[in-house]
Amino acid sequence: LEEDTFFSTQSPKVDDNHGRESRPEQEVADGARYTGQWLGAKKEGLGTLKWPSGSEYIGAFKEDQPCGDGTLRMPDGLVYKGQFSGDRANNEGMCFQRDGMYYV
Repeated sequence: LEEDTFFSTQSPKVDDNHGRESRPEQEVADGARYTGQWLGAKKEGLGTLKWPSGSEYIGAFKEDQPCGDGTLRMPDGLVYKGQFSGDRANNEGMCFQRDGMYYV
């Protein structure tokens, strides 16, 4: 007698990523490289974007742009941790300099 699927002990598959998929590192605009989640052809969810200059953003993306919580590291040692909106830091965070100074 086969197991009745109604009483199956297997958990149903749930899409916890809201349709997003993780992909390996890919080259995007201007030689930058992105690793993380995508929704179709746009960066969406969590990821890392590295520019040829040495700058790096790690955090949330929405509609192909940094948006939400993230960290931006610059080659000169400057680090901004906080909120991003419309591809820009929106001043709701902290900025740390290499010499130990920081700004809120």
